[in-house]
Amino acid sequence: PLFKSVNSRRLVKSDESGQKVIDKEFIAELKKNQKNFVLKPFDGRGGEGIYIGPKLSKKKWLEGIEVAIKNAHEYFAQDAISLSQTDGSLSDIRTLSFVGPWGAVVSPTLWSRGISKNGNGKVNLSDSKNSFEFAVVVTSDPKAPKTRSLSKKACSVFEPTN
Repeated sequence: PLFKSVNSRRLVKSDESGQKVIDKEFIAELKKNQKNFVLKPFDGRGGEGIYIGPKLSKKKWLEGIEVAIKNAHEYFAQDAISLSQTDGSLSDIRTLSFVGPWGAVVSPTLWSRGISKNGNGKVNLSDSKNSFEFAVVVTSDPKAPKTRSLSKKACSVFEPTN
C-alpha cells in the first residue's frame, strides 16, 4: 500500500512549565503494544538504530525502548504498517526526487527496495546480502510482461487504477 504519511510521535512532551520530559504514558503504550510500533532515530540511515516491534522478541523490543528513552530527543515512534508485497517480498515503494538551487526534480518512475518477508523488516540497501532494488513501470499495455527480472534487480509492471 502507498501512504501519504505514517503516523509519527515523539517520546517527549512538554510539562506544565514547558520543559521537555519523557512521555511516560506513551512509553507504557509502546511496551504494551509492541506489534503496533517502530522506533527510529530522527537522522538514521541504512536501518541503523531502528527497532521494528512486530519483528523483535519482547526482550529486544524493551532494549530498544531503553535506548530510545536514553536518547529521547533523537528518537520517535511510528505506527507499524504493512509494506507492499511483490512476489512474496516486502517492498518500500518510493518516488525519486532531488531538490537543488534550481528547483525540484521528481522522477516519473517509482522504485523500491525489497527484502524477504521473513527478514528483519528493515527495507534498506545496507543489507545488501538480503535486499534488492526494482523499478515500477505503470502501463495500460496488455502485452507488457508483469515482471521482468534483470539479474538481482527486477522491473515490475502494474496496470494503472482510477
